[in-house]
Amino acid sequence: MDALTYPTKPSLVNSIPLKGRYLSRTPHTPRECDLLGSDLYRGAFHLVESSLAQAAFIAGSHSATAVWWAVRRENFRREILNGDLPLVPARLNAPKTNGHALVALTTNGESIDDATLIDFVRSVGTTRVLEAATAVRAAQ
Repeated sequence: MDALTYPTKPSLVNSIPLKGRYLSRTPHTPRECDLLGSDLYRGAFHLVESSLAQAAFIAGSHSATAVWWAVRRENFRREILNGDLPLVPARLNAPKTNGHALVALTTNGESIDDATLIDFVRSVGTTRVLEAATAVRAAQ
């Protein structure tokens, strides 16, 4: 085989499983990594039991944390994809305001402190709050 001839991809029937733990924990030289990548691409090996970080990188996710939440919120997949629920749920504690409280007034004149308002926005999602604000503005 000359330098310009590329090997054909073997069938996956003869493919050897390669654990993600082996890739992440076993030290390899750069050349070994290149050859392992070639073997994975050609199908001589196939990746099994990948780590969360490996799966996030392969999928092109913006963070492994988002993939971690996606694993735990699989039951809400449809709602998350539709934008009805955020992928990462609201934090249980509100952030500190350094003594500068945001005060929002309700229609009956009562004020809402910033921690309650932040918890509300996190519970329904910023997209939903902005949509509601747009609808209120259009109705005025």
